[in-house]
Amino acid sequence: MNGSSTVKAAMTSMKLAHIRSIPVLAEDGSVNGLLDYVDLLAFLLDVIPENLSLEMLHAYDYEGRFFNALCKDLVNYSKTNAYSPLRETDSLKLAMEQLLTHRRVPVLNADGRVTNVLSQSSMIRMLEQSMTRLSKADVGFEQARSSLDELQLGFKEVAFSPVDVTVERALRTLKDWKVTSMGLTDESSTLVGHLAVKDLNLLIPEDGWGGFRTLCLPLGSTPFLGRATTRKFKTTYLTCTKSTTLQELAQKFVYGNFETHRMFLVDSAVRPLGVISIRDILPYVIIIT
Repeated sequence: MNGSSTVKAAMTSMKLAHIRSIPVLAEDGSVNGLLDYVDLLAFLLDVIPENLSLEMLHAYDYEGRFFNALCKDLVNYSKTNAYSPLRETDSLKLAMEQLLTHRRVPVLNADGRVTNVLSQSSMIRMLEQSMTRLSKADVGFEQARSSLDELQLGFKEVAFSPVDVTVERALRTLKDWKVTSMGLTDESSTLVGHLAVKDLNLLIPEDGWGGFRTLCLPLGSTPFLGRATTRKFKTTYLTCTKSTTLQELAQKFVYGNFETHRMFLVDSAVRPLGVISIRDILPYVIIIT
């Protein structure tokens, strides 16, 4: 996107391309950085007041201020999306090291143009294939058969939100916890849905649904809980248990019906116990492969 493009134009492009970040170009055509959903979330929550109401939306043009902002002003707005590109000639080892600390890394050609964006998901897909070959050869594969319980992975405090709070309140929880997604729980603490920064796409109305009014609605009345039962919104969270092995976890990330960077650790009643991310397992998978 050109730096002078609007947020709405960038979000529309990201939504159509099913991507989580987009390069922003300076006037000379060089890459200024990446615009990510985490940057858009940080900006949105600075634009709108806490406890947003429909009356406030009618009285003030929060929507215009957000959508008409320029991409060049929002690059790394969240201060969590540092631009750290690789060159096409860089080694795979360097790419792996970069992805241990960055969710996505742009790849530049000799002219400084972005030709690709590597993600933790793309790296785990490649490494999982190596794990599968090693498992068939049964070479040095003991750790891959270890369970999450044995490796003590996934047992960390994590953000969850009850479904009776508004979307705006839940988005603030995402920002406060500095995470890109979190589980939604019902009155019995059962995992029933999932909210991610990419769900900001719902701010763009489509087929009679969405728009800024969505921010004022309780989570329980939004599509975040309906994805499993409607054609348009599919279940977008994965779960695992203490007995899930490292190899099984990698396969879930790779062969799930959607790309996600986080998986919820649950008990037998589907109550969340913790969360595990691709970043958590990448060091183990790199060593194994």
